[in-house]
Amino acid sequence: MNRTAQKGHHWVWTDLTESLRGIKYPETDIRLSGQPVHEHYLTTCPLSWVEKGYVREAQIDGQLELF
Repeated sequence: MNRTAQKGHHWVWTDLTESLRGIKYPETDIRLSGQPVHEHYLTTCPLSWVEKGYVREAQIDGQLELF
């Protein structure tokens, strides 16, 4: 099951994911908090990543939110 980001947003890594570097992920796999996730998951990512707190939605730089 997947989760799609809202319009004008994309998925970025969280502090939790960054803290797992070298524990759950190899040291060479750089997943820094606030940085976009892998390109093919930018707008749609696995629901389990969201549920576990590995990713969060962030507004795409340069985009304005209209209300």
